[in-house]
Amino acid sequence: MINPFGNRIASDPWRLEVSDVSEINSDVYRYCLAALERVADGGRSISVLLCGAPGTGKTHLLGRLRTHLESSDTLCIFIAVRLQTSPRRFWRNLRRYFIESLFRPSKNGKTQFERLLLRNIGEFMVRTGKRSPVPHDRLLSDYIEHLCYNRRIPGNYGSVIVNILRHKNMSAACSWLKGDSLSPDEQAKLGVIVESDDEPDSEDDAREAVKTLCRIAGEVKIAVCFDQIEALQRYPGDTGGLFIFGQAIRTLHDETDNVLMITCVQQFFLDHLRDAVTEPDFDALSEYFHSLQPLTEEQAVALVISRLEGTQAHCKRVENTEWMHKFRKSIQKLVKRGELTARRALFQCELAIGEEQGELWKKDLAGDPETEFLEREFRRRMDRYKGRIEGEKTDAWMQSVIPVMANILDETVTEADQDIPKDLDIVLVGKTGKIGISFCNHTDMNSLAARLRRIREQTAGVQLEKIVLIRNSGSPISLNAKKAREYLDELKMFGKAELIRPTDELIEALAALRDVISEAGSGDLVSGERSLSETAVRSWIRNHNPSGVGSFVEGMILGTSLRGNPDGYL
Repeated sequence: MINPFGNRIASDPWRLEVSDVSEINSDVYRYCLAALERVADGGRSISVLLCGAPGTGKTHLLGRLRTHLESSDTLCIFIAVRLQTSPRRFWRNLRRYFIESLFRPSKNGKTQFERLLLRNIGEFMVRTGKRSPVPHDRLLSDYIEHLCYNRRIPGNYGSVIVNILRHKNMSAACSWLKGDSLSPDEQAKLGVIVESDDEPDSEDDAREAVKTLCRIAGEVKIAVCFDQIEALQRYPGDTGGLFIFGQAIRTLHDETDNVLMITCVQQFFLDHLRDAVTEPDFDALSEYFHSLQPLTEEQAVALVISRLEGTQAHCKRVENTEWMHKFRKSIQKLVKRGELTARRALFQCELAIGEEQGELWKKDLAGDPETEFLEREFRRRMDRYKGRIEGEKTDAWMQSVIPVMANILDETVTEADQDIPKDLDIVLVGKTGKIGISFCNHTDMNSLAARLRRIREQTAGVQLEKIVLIRNSGSPISLNAKKAREYLDELKMFGKAELIRPTDELIEALAALRDVISEAGSGDLVSGERSLSETAVRSWIRNHNPSGVGSFVEGMILGTSLRGNPDGYL
């Protein structure tokens, strides 16, 4: 029999895989729904800060909210954001999560974005007296004109929306909305106009894109839920990412009128968050504050019964008063101390059932030795990323983890956050000087050439020990990309620039380590009853160099041989 209590970590609000117990955190859940009503009634954006110990059910609560909104007759968009990102990429990360959430299937197989657009078209038809069973060309044209004029939507968005409503060029439309570079052919098919080969400031562009998406929603409310905020801290004492987060929340709070922002933070991290952001920013993100409370004994029993329902063990366990009496006794001390979380209650049940199964369970219940556990969790996450290496999408993974890895290997190395050339994604500062890193995974060779040209111009006279240009090994530079090759050769001739080509396996390892580090920082990396600390994870990485990632990052810091394919044009 599969132990029904084995899954104790709710890591994704999009997957509420186990039954829900409405009594748990019911007051906080009602509080969030009431806040959403206040957005609707007041015509302004509102923020809620939720605080609780690890395992109290913050992510699970977001999943409950998402399930409710999906089944509601009143359309509300649900956006879930994990904050595993670089401070210099915050808005781009938020933009990507916005689009990925909008393109998730919802009611009747339609995406949230389709439902939003069709609802707004329906309202437009009512207001203007137009009648049509489906959006035909003239109606679409009138709606897009109305949208662009009345809600200040740039024309390119109108062209992309037409493609989405017609189910044409969907992949390119999604990529454009995320801010990925497209080939000239893809741009032409979408009908978007690119005025210059110079990229706009990526963060400014992403911030405006998020605000534009909120305006497109119109009167439809948007619930934006921020989780794993602790992952914004790159190394002990770091405040740069949290400072940017505070500014972003205040921007959404002050410059949109239809957004409910819910931020989840661990109890132990609350003071650090408060110290890291400005007072006005903290006021904006904690406009309403609520704490998630430990479980009562009766709530824990309800959780146990909920997990057992539908399993072979249901009748045996629920009707066995002696078994339930043992469970109650095992949690009473935790209840008295106010330390009983859902996670701890489920562990007690996992332990009780596991012990009955004999030797097979003993090792899992005790928790593996730390090194063995971390190796297994790392490999499991690497498997999750296999086949997902797609050019620019991987830039965000690497940008968020490389500075963390660099600091793990050498605690004197930090990331510079100010006065950085625009087209350098990372500048590491350490004993060997400043090292600039730029991701060059552009699909369009003209865009790649433009970036390389700008790097040459922006770094002239800038004191840098070297510049590392990163392009995935699976993304060759076209033989016909003469300008890109010319600018690359010029950068290399100065003796400072080096092109490296990390393999898919290396990128998968970086992404996996990013997840392990973030989950440890958020208290969600659990072995047996223990939550492994970020300090323990950092030590394991330093001592074991998983998949050669340490050697790769160390090569960028110290200038030693870099893993991957160092020069190749491929």
